[in-house]
Amino acid sequence: MMCEKREELSKTEFIKGVGMIELEFKNKGFEMTKERAELWFGFVCDFTKQEFDKAINEVLVHTSHCPCIADIVKYLPQRNSIYKDLSNYEP
Repeated sequence: MMCEKREELSKTEFIKGVGMIELEFKNKGFEMTKERAELWFGFVCDFTKQEFDKAINEVLVHTSHCPCIADIVKYLPQRNSIYKDLSNYEP
């Protein structure tokens, strides 16, 4: 049995998704800086376009405040151990 080949999220697809968030939340003070985009992409780059798009749509529908990366990640499949580690983080 062959495993399904997964195509990871491209930077172009990421920029489109983040552009939707920026469009929706710009009037609330949201600004996607280059630094923020690089940080966010590091958290989502191993997911597919479909998974990322679904998460972006969920954020647009269910979030009324300026989103942070956690607002996106909570709608992504939890298959990467980093997310489990982050969920237990206490400053």
